[in-house]
Amino acid sequence: MFTRDLKSMGIFLLVFLVFISCTTIDAYADDSNSVFKTAKTIKIGESISAQLSKTAEKDYYAFVTKAAGSYIIRSTGEIDTVGVLYDQNFKEIKMNDEGDSGTSNFCIVSNLEANRTYYVCVYSYTKDDTGDYQISVVKSDMLIHSFNEYSKNDIIANVVVFNTTKVPIKLSDIKLRYYYTSEGNANQTFKCDYSSVGEDKVIGKFENTNVKSENADTYVEIMFNDKSTVIESGYYTEIKIIIHNSGSVKYKMDNDWSANRYAEEYTINSNITGYLNGTLNWGSEPDHE
Repeated sequence: MFTRDLKSMGIFLLVFLVFISCTTIDAYADDSNSVFKTAKTIKIGESISAQLSKTAEKDYYAFVTKAAGSYIIRSTGEIDTVGVLYDQNFKEIKMNDEGDSGTSNFCIVSNLEANRTYYVCVYSYTKDDTGDYQISVVKSDMLIHSFNEYSKNDIIANVVVFNTTKVPIKLSDIKLRYYYTSEGNANQTFKCDYSSVGEDKVIGKFENTNVKSENADTYVEIMFNDKSTVIESGYYTEIKIIIHNSGSVKYKMDNDWSANRYAEEYTINSNITGYLNGTLNWGSEPDHE
């Protein structure tokens, strides 16, 4: 009797432990966004903080487009991320693992259709790499490409601004910001060396950043003094700017936020920010400490 009771109790405990174990696994699966089915919803214009805490972990996100156009899906953070964009049928559209401007975060820019569900899978480039990251999805009316030229004393940047909408955009409604570290140089000058709309119509104004960052303490705000010219749908405006300093310390572009230092030709750069009618429309402002 005593032996049979212990045996019965053992069976009961075994069944109970299996039940608890299965319940825990199911609950974790329900709360996880590790597969398409449980993808976490992210709204357009929203940024979500997340974490890759396990080896070879993958996070899935879903978003719905309200309008057709150019969308930017990107991550920020310390870990080296890979992003893969899928359509509503889980077919891969685009993958990126190098980001832009020499960053280790992914950045995907793609023209998407209206009223469709899209998915994004995020994982680390090195399977053992874990840590925190942020992911965002934004719709943009403009697209910025750039590359830098080498100079001992100057920052030279070639910049192209594309109109990704179906309607013209007034040049006077656009402002750009190029962020960099001034290296303590106070005497700086701005020059537009080339512009497809005329060099005299491009103005640069120096400003200090509002936040402390190792990647930028200064930016030059680039404006277009031309109220009649527009960028037609699918077309672009090109400029070449030179930031010169007369101080003794040379510029170092290695840590400059907006420098597209690894590019030898025009490539996407979301670290040069673009503003439309005063509102941030393209890119990301510098990370702050």
